[in-house]
Amino acid sequence: MTLALGALWGCGLLIYVEREQHDSVWDSGRSPTMVDSSEPLDTGPPPPFSQVSNPRRPWVEAGENASCLLDATGAVSCWGDDSSGLVSDTPDGSWDFLTLGDHHGCVLASDGSAACWGANDLGQATAPAGVFRDLAAGGTVTCGLGPSGTLDCWGEETFVAYEPEEPIVGHLAGGSDHHCGLTEKDTAYCWNSGELTDRTWTYSQSLSAGYQFACGVWFDQDVHCWEVTDLDEEHGQVDDAPNGDFSQVSAGTGHACAVVLDETLTCWGDDSDGQATPSEGSWVQVTAGGAHSCALDANGGVSCWGSDAEGQVSGAP
Repeated sequence: MTLALGALWGCGLLIYVEREQHDSVWDSGRSPTMVDSSEPLDTGPPPPFSQVSNPRRPWVEAGENASCLLDATGAVSCWGDDSSGLVSDTPDGSWDFLTLGDHHGCVLASDGSAACWGANDLGQATAPAGVFRDLAAGGTVTCGLGPSGTLDCWGEETFVAYEPEEPIVGHLAGGSDHHCGLTEKDTAYCWNSGELTDRTWTYSQSLSAGYQFACGVWFDQDVHCWEVTDLDEEHGQVDDAPNGDFSQVSAGTGHACAVVLDETLTCWGDDSDGQATPSEGSWVQVTAGGAHSCALDANGGVSCWGSDAEGQVSGAP
């Protein structure tokens, strides 16, 4: 008998791992642990219940010129460009989920309530009351999914007024000019103020929206990227997506990065500031921003590379 367990979520990330129920258990980390099923298993107390469908911490996010970390305790810290208050106005408390747009960020608490901060010129950081199980901050829009699957977006009015033609059930991802999500058919669907794309690859383990393009790691563990709207600049961020086996992908402004199953990184696209030349080491999550990128190791350590014009690299904790 096999079970599918939700383990991680990433810029829309959700990894399902199949296991044999009688000979392995899922530990508190990121990989299955083999055990002797003849011995009693002390699993300890169950984790606290969370309304968030895919709690993720620690987690690192890169915006246009800043970065933020949700650490293992649920605390948020940011570094880089603070012109919008993204760095100095981070919310206090413990949070289960972090998402970062170009110049604003949002978090979800375990009860599903949302808080946003940073740029709010179009209302993108004015989170409505209510309960959300998924959330994605984009350029000037934030979208959330309620417990019943209701999609609620706030921010730039021309975008908010447009409703996707396909019901979105999860894996929300926010780009600079669009949002994406998975449909009931397990296909990726992206939309903005009238233009949309639909990808029929079956089931995404990881879905990420960048600037005018999106990428996903599909059930076969390949990376696929596509244009959502016509690219202003072509840096190979779509056509040069690598072959291989991957667990997570993140799309930035003109580049993208992915975590290989051996926990190394690969990046492609615009490398004019070194943003597509990743740090060496072992990594479990990566995020691509404007002209920089960051990665998270298994111990919650962060490394960033690329443009450091606003301290978005050197300020990493």
